[in-house]
Amino acid sequence: PGQLDVHEYRALVAEGEGALEAGDERTADISFRRALALWQGPALVDVTPHGRPLQAEVARLEQSRLTVTERGIETRLRLGGHLEVLSDLASLVVEHRFHEGMHGQYMLALHRSGQRTRALTVYQRLRMAMTEELGLEPSAKLQRLQQAVLVSDPRLDHEAGAPGRGPVVA
Repeated sequence: PGQLDVHEYRALVAEGEGALEAGDERTADISFRRALALWQGPALVDVTPHGRPLQAEVARLEQSRLTVTERGIETRLRLGGHLEVLSDLASLVVEHRFHEGMHGQYMLALHRSGQRTRALTVYQRLRMAMTEELGLEPSAKLQRLQQAVLVSDPRLDHEAGAPGRGPVVA
């Protein structure tokens, strides 16, 4: 411990998750940002050779990075940072073209930023790609979000600091 960034990363993620459980979204946001700031390129890129055990660890770390990125954005949305996350989400949905959670976050951030038509376009593009390439419809949760955007459901509007309000209509 203390010799590898991964130990500090895991400690910061645990701190962020603990803060979220305690309802301290500001501390969670800071912890998640600090954890992600430790990343400088792909996981274990400077370690060779990449055998099976190392490949498994790389996959685990990259998945953790994606999860923490999503949790960090969710936290910022809860804090009212919808304008702040727009550019990150714009690139993340291109990079992770079938990640419904990130598309939902992007839709929500756009809606809260007064860009309802763009939020609906994000949904339509994802739906088209999923149906054409995978033969699947978006999840029921994402479909409910799309309907909520269509009718300007007031539950999508979020006051910063409102306790217990998640960023997406369930």
